[in-house]
Amino acid sequence: MKNSSSQQSKNPPDLEENTSSSLSEVEALQKDLSEKEEQLLRALADLQNVRRRWKDDASRLPVLGMEKVILAILPSLDHFELAMKNTTEEGDEWKKGIEAIFIGLFSALSTIGVEKIEATDIPVDPNFHEVIMADEEKPEGMVCEILQSGYRLGEKVIRPAKIKAGSKTPES
Repeated sequence: MKNSSSQQSKNPPDLEENTSSSLSEVEALQKDLSEKEEQLLRALADLQNVRRRWKDDASRLPVLGMEKVILAILPSLDHFELAMKNTTEEGDEWKKGIEAIFIGLFSALSTIGVEKIEATDIPVDPNFHEVIMADEEKPEGMVCEILQSGYRLGEKVIRPAKIKAGSKTPES
C-alpha cells in the first residue's frame, strides 16, 4: 500500500506540472492570437488607406494631366492676344484670322472648364493676381491693367493674371 500511496502522491505533482505547462501553452497561444489579430487589423487599416489614396489619385490625375496640357497651350493664347492688340486695321483679313484662331482655342478650353481671370478696377487678390508693375496714379491695391491673362480650371488657378496695380496712397 505504501507503493500505491507513493504513486498517488507522485501523480498530483505530475498532474500539476501538466496543467501548468498546458496553461502556459494556452497563454502563449492566446498572446500569439492577439498579436495576429492586431497585425490583421493594421493590415486592414493599411488596405483602406491605400484604397482611399488610390481613389484620390484616380480623381486627381486627369485634372493634373489637363493642367499640363492647358499650361502648354496658354503661351499660344498669349501670342494671339498680343497680336490682336497690336493690329490697327479693323477690316484686315489677317486680324480676323488671328481673332478666329484665338476664339476657337479659347472656346475649346472653355468646354473643359477653363476660365479667364480678367477683371480690372477690383482689389488685388494674391490668389488670382501677380503684381509685376505699379501705377502711382491709381488707388493702392486696385487692379489697373492686366498685362498677361490668368486662367483657372474650375476653382483652381492654373496661372495667376500678371497685373499692374495701383500704388497711390490716399492723402491725409
